[in-house]
Amino acid sequence: MRRVWSGPVPRYAKLSSSELVRACAGSKDDRAWAEFIRRFQVVIATAVLRTAHRWGEESRPHLDDLIQDTYLKLCENDSLLLRSFEPRHEESIYGFLKVVAANVVHDHFKSASAAKRGRRPGRRHFGPTPDRLESGRCRQL
Repeated sequence: MRRVWSGPVPRYAKLSSSELVRACAGSKDDRAWAEFIRRFQVVIATAVLRTAHRWGEESRPHLDDLIQDTYLKLCENDSLLLRSFEPRHEESIYGFLKVVAANVVHDHFKSASAAKRGRRPGRRHFGPTPDRLESGRCRQL
C-alpha cells in the first residue's frame, strides 16, 4: 500500500528552497517531490492562471492540464531545468518557477495558434513569406 502525504514531510519541510530543489533535481524521491508540490503548487498554479488569462483561457480542465504540463517540463530530461537552476538568492526559485510556468503557457498557445494557421507546431519558418514581406518584417534580398 502506498502512503499519501497530505502535510509537510518532516525531513524535507526543514530544507531551504534551494536544498529542496537540489533534492528533487534528477530524483525519484516521492517524499521530496511531495514537499516540492506542497511548497510551490500555489506559485505555479497562479503563474499559469495569470498567463492563461492573458490568452483568454479560463477553462478549469485546461488550466489543470497546463499546470501538469509545467511539472512535466520541470521533470523532463531527468529534471534538467532544476539541475541547471543556480539560485542567486534563497527565494529566487519562486521567480524561476513563475517564468517556467508562464513559458509553458505561452508555448502552448503559440503552438495552438500556429496550428490554426496551418503550420505544424514546433516548426519555424524563417525565410521570406508574402505576409512577412508585406509587413516589412523580412527584407527581400
